[in-house]
Amino acid sequence: MIQTRVLRTSEQKHQVFAGQLKEMETSLVYFDPYTARHRSFIAAMDGEQVIGLAALKEESTRIPGAMTITFVSVREDRRNQGVAKLLVDALFDFAEAEGKALANTQYEEEGLLYLKPALEAAASRRPHVGFHEFPVAH
Repeated sequence: MIQTRVLRTSEQKHQVFAGQLKEMETSLVYFDPYTARHRSFIAAMDGEQVIGLAALKEESTRIPGAMTITFVSVREDRRNQGVAKLLVDALFDFAEAEGKALANTQYEEEGLLYLKPALEAAASRRPHVGFHEFPVAH
């Protein structure tokens, strides 16, 4: 069963990422050691294996009282199995528990196709959380 886990502290990240860093760097888009140190995460896990990550900055520089989503990535071999939807729902749960809104400042091309609709659907189900998007530059 796939579960999500919030990773904020170095200890939490080390517990989950230990032994998986090299594999995660190649299987999860945008994941790197710098990001691992300077972001909070919601990890989608199948047992002990990380199969997806949502990274965020807990304080937005553009919207007071919001968290900024920096990326959502799912292992290629686990796509189209509901992992991204699980991560998006967990992002909204986390923001709600923290009393903050969510902000997304950009989408990659693939994100426009898959992530944007998932975030907008979650935002429509939970308007009390607050979701802010910025126009996509073309």
